[in-house]
Amino acid sequence: MWHRLENEPANAYRAFECYLNIPSSQRTLTAAYQHFVGNPGARPSDTWVAWSRTYGWTSRACAYDDHLGSLRRDAYERGIGAEAEQQGVLAERNRNRMNEMLTLSFEGAMEWFEHAQPSDLRAQDVIGIIKVHMDYLKAFESTETPDEEVTWTEEEEAELTQIIREIDAEEAESEGSLEEGEEDPRKGEGGDG
Repeated sequence: MWHRLENEPANAYRAFECYLNIPSSQRTLTAAYQHFVGNPGARPSDTWVAWSRTYGWTSRACAYDDHLGSLRRDAYERGIGAEAEQQGVLAERNRNRMNEMLTLSFEGAMEWFEHAQPSDLRAQDVIGIIKVHMDYLKAFESTETPDEEVTWTEEEEAELTQIIREIDAEEAESEGSLEEGEEDPRKGEGGDG
């Protein structure tokens, strides 16, 4: 519609192009003519006025403005889509990096705990570990109840019994190794336990 019409003379179309190139907020026949002739005080000729009416410059320019607006909106939406996709990729990369760091931290902590001695832990460390564990239980609380009651095999029961015997033996051995009058450090400082 804003291209040259079949019955539009070349001179009329060049005049229309000059009209079309004026910003839409400032577009008037007078402004286009003044720009074309290079005279800020000039008034449009009768020929320009006739061409403007005959070839529908106002409606053609509005259609062109609408077309440009549509192109701008499409480009803007494509830009937003590309930005959203880029942010999604970045968020996924950050999430993967965070998971990797958490995994490495967890492995390091587990390795330390495997080799840690009771004397390596302070009371506040134990409280911190318990707090993290409780936070985990709250965050990942299971609302499902098991369908079946858990049953232990004979081998598992035997293993559990063996572990309990070993713990009891270690406790008895540590209590027996205390000399007469020596205070058991697990009973506190009062000695009355």
